[in-house]
Amino acid sequence: MRSTLTIGTGIATVAVLILGGTTVAQAADSTTDIVVDVNPAGYLSITAPLTFDFGEANANSVAIGNISGVQVHDNRTSEFNWTASVGITDFTSATDTISVAGNFLYGTPTITEQSDIFDYNLNSSVGTGPTPVVTPVATWGEQRSVGWGAVLALQIPAGTPSGSYHATLTHSVL
Repeated sequence: MRSTLTIGTGIATVAVLILGGTTVAQAADSTTDIVVDVNPAGYLSITAPLTFDFGEANANSVAIGNISGVQVHDNRTSEFNWTASVGITDFTSATDTISVAGNFLYGTPTITEQSDIFDYNLNSSVGTGPTPVVTPVATWGEQRSVGWGAVLALQIPAGTPSGSYHATLTHSVL
């Protein structure tokens, strides 16, 4: 929510003109628009590690690792339901691609920390759009937060050429 507050300043400037021996005073106003962003509902945010590395793996094998440190903070005063989801791009090297469809797993999250969360649902899925979901359905308190970790797995198909493959994992909350 954006609220704009305009405040006019009533600073009078006096200019003195001398015309033919008489002094004429002119008044002028100067106004300044002042903008403030007000978010009475607080904020909802998500943070996740900036990098994750499976390390080395062979073709026709599974690369497995644990991601941790994903956190949602919610200090809104009127809303307290949110859904966190995950999306991932295909893994690409300079010349090749490993499709995540059927090859990538974001495991069911394990809650590592929480405050003022009474209930939540955890899910995970496999495929192009893995969507693990953390949904608190009843939260209270001035600062609500939850942190989690999860197992990540990538099936590397037989015949995959060697190389350094990269993907983008995006955590979102709304």
